[in-house]
Parts: sequence; C-alpha cells; structure tokens
Amino acid sequence: DVNYYGGTIEDGVRRVANMESCCGVCTIIPDCKGFTFVPEGEQVGRCYPKAGLGNKVATDPSLGYVSGTISDAQREQVIAEVEAKMSGGAVKRDSSRPDPNARLPRATCKFEEDMDYSSHDLPNGSLKRMDKQDCCDYCAASEDCKGFTYVNEQNGEGGWCFLKSSTVGKRKADPRMGFTSGYVTGKPQEQRQAAAVSA
Repeated sequence: DVNYYGGTIEDGVRRVANMESCCGVCTIIPDCKGFTFVPEGEQVGRCYPKAGLGNKVATDPSLGYVSGTISDAQREQVIAEVEAKMSGGAVKRDSSRPDPNARLPRATCKFEEDMDYSSHDLPNGSLKRMDKQDCCDYCAASEDCKGFTYVNEQNGEGGWCFLKSSTVGKRKADPRMGFTSGYVTGKPQEQRQAAAVSA
C-alpha cells in the first residue's frame, strides 16, 4: 500500500502481468531504483519504474499498490547471468525456443479471455508479440511452454507474451487489463499428421 510518487522513468512504463514482472522490468533498466505496480483501478496492470524513491506515499489499501526496490546486487546478478550467456558478442538463444523474429507456423490454442495464469513464468520467457495468436504460435514452438498469458498494449501496438511452465493458478483478470491466457491444443506438425490420416 505504498506509492513511490514521482521519479517515473517514462520510457519504461508498461503494462505487465504481476508485481514480479514489474520488478523484472526495473532490473533491466540501468537507472531504475525501484517500482510501483498498480493492480487495480483505472491504471490496472501498470508498472512504473522509478529513478528516485524519495517521495514515499501511503495509499488507500483498496487500490492495492505494490512498490519495491532493486538493489545493486540484484542488478549485478542479472547482468552476470546475461554476460554468462554471451559468446562472441552474441547472446546464446535457448535451444528449446525458436528465434523470436522467425515466421512461425500457425498452431491451435484454447484461449481464455480476461484470465491470468499467475506465476510459473519461464526464465527469459517474456517477449513482444503481435497478438494472442502470435503468442500461441511461439508457445507451440517452444519445448518448455505449457501455456501463456498475453497482455495487450493500450497503444494498440501488439503486446507482451508471458510463457508459462504450468497453467495451475489461473485467476480472473480485470477486463480493462486486456489479458488473454491459453494453452496449445494442436501443434502444426500434429495438425498435418491428423490431416494426412483423415485424407
């Protein structure tokens, strides 16, 4: 129930699934010292990374504001993990997942509107996608993905796809947040095989 008022890093403001994701946003922004996550109300799902934490304001508990800080040790740990994946100036991609820029074959998914598969985020499993179907296709092409939550950007320019290791822990989301969760029911190869059998 605390808001770090002011000091917002405007370029880093985005809508995310939960406070853990908001913490992650702050961690990768060099000047970010902390964050405020708004889970309810008109700004539902908004993550505000902060360059300064001087103006700490108590908020109405009904708003559900969650704020936190990022230590230099935490940021150094994340940087070390990224550097550990560096080889010859290029980041090694998880072999269980496709290139994010690749054009993927269409998969079939069961979509659940206004639903959040809370927690169970896969490591390095958050990425921008064009729409929920694009998120579905990426999950289908990722060996370790069991489900996903897609969050529309309010500016209409795509959204964020959060890959999940499990669909356990689903919960209803405020319709204003633009959440759609789902899981793969048919991968392209399986669909081709089924079509060949029925032909």
